[in-house]
Amino acid sequence: MRLSVLTAANKWLQTPYHHRASRRGVGADCLGLICGIISDVYGLPAQALPRYTRDWNEVEGKEQFSEGLAKVFTAVPIEEAIAGDLFLFAMMRRPPAKHIAILECPTSKPGKPWRDGQIIDAREIGGVARRKLDRALKARTAFAYRFPDSWPKSL
Repeated sequence: MRLSVLTAANKWLQTPYHHRASRRGVGADCLGLICGIISDVYGLPAQALPRYTRDWNEVEGKEQFSEGLAKVFTAVPIEEAIAGDLFLFAMMRRPPAKHIAILECPTSKPGKPWRDGQIIDAREIGGVARRKLDRALKARTAFAYRFPDSWPKSL
């Protein structure tokens, strides 16, 4: 599964950023990127993204994104994440976590998680790109999830 996820993610590189979009080569935000990868990997038709604002859920502070992912993806300890897993980041100092990326190449050295790690994500500046998992992102990593072997028939 990991290889399929990484192959699909790499096909999305250089897609421009567009809020609430999920069209490879045309536009995607971080959720749209993941939805597109799900469609590519599992052969599912593209799904319309739900309506959400850039500041969704900041007032309530609930972990709705994480709770939604947990319905389909397997939660894994962050330090055990491997290439092809999802990372969910809390981009502010407080919850909720609302930015998602694919972990591309974590280190295999014990005790030094993600020392030379990279992610593939979608951001307003730069669109879908490969980025270094720097100290700031590591500190904001809130959750890690693994893709299922098959997509559930119903959610």
